Amino acid sequence: MIRSLAVGALLLSGAVVLATTGIASAQNAVLYEVTEAMKLKKGHSESAQARVATAALMGWVQGGSSLCPAWLTAAMNSSTCAISAVAQDSIKLATGQGPVHGKFAVTMQGDNPVDGPELVIVEGSLSGRIDLSPAVLGWNGTQIPLGTITGRWSARGTRGGPLEGLRTGGTLTGTFRLPFLGPEGGAAYMLNPFAYPGPRSYAAVEPRELSLGVPTVRLELSFVEGAGADDD
Repeated sequence: MIRSLAVGALLLSGAVVLATTGIASAQNAVLYEVTEAMKLKKGHSESAQARVATAALMGWVQGGSSLCPAWLTAAMNSSTCAISAVAQDSIKLATGQGPVHGKFAVTMQGDNPVDGPELVIVEGSLSGRIDLSPAVLGWNGTQIPLGTITGRWSARGTRGGPLEGLRTGGTLTGTFRLPFLGPEGGAAYMLNPFAYPGPRSYAAVEPRELSLGVPTVRLELSFVEGAGADDD
C-alpha cells in the first residue's frame, strides 16, 4: 500500500496534515474497530457511489474528564474507563468523505470480574464528518492509511449509576490509523508519512491491538466539552 510518500504527503490538504503529526497529544480516548460490515452503494452517477459501513468499536477513555472522572478511576484502581461505540458512515468514493453518526457508552466492570467491562454508566451520541481521502484516493496512486473525523457529541449518566445526573457534550476531533503492511513485513500504523519509512514514522501493531488475531483500525479521539453542547 505504501510506496514513496515524501513528495505526495507534502501536498495533502490541511485536514490531513493534522492527522499526520504522530500520536495526538490531546487525545483522551482510543478505540479499535472490532467489527465492520460494509456495502458498496451505486448512485445515479459515478460521483454518487458510496461505501456504506457499520462498525463496532471498543477502547478506553482517559480519566480526568466528566465522562471518566478521576474519583471514579481512583475507586476502580485504574487510570481509564472502558468505552464502546456503534457507528454508521457513508463515504463517497469520489471524495473519500461523508457523514457519520453513532452511539457510544462508557462502561465499568459489572457482575463478572473476568470478562470485559459491560456495565453502562454513561450513554452518548455523536455525529460528524469523516475524511478518508488519503486512504481512498491517495496521491499519484499511493494510498496513505490515515483519515480524520470532526463532529459533535452529547452524553448523560445512566439512572442509578455512579454518574447519574451528568449531562454534557461538545465537539470532537480524531484521527483514523488504518493498519498496513509495514516495511518490516508486519502490520503497522502510520504516524508520519512525511518521514516514512524513517524512524518513528510508523508503529508496529501490538498484540493488544488485535481482534481475534486480526489488526484493527485505530481511532484516536479528543472529546472537548462545552462549546454549545447538544441536548441528548
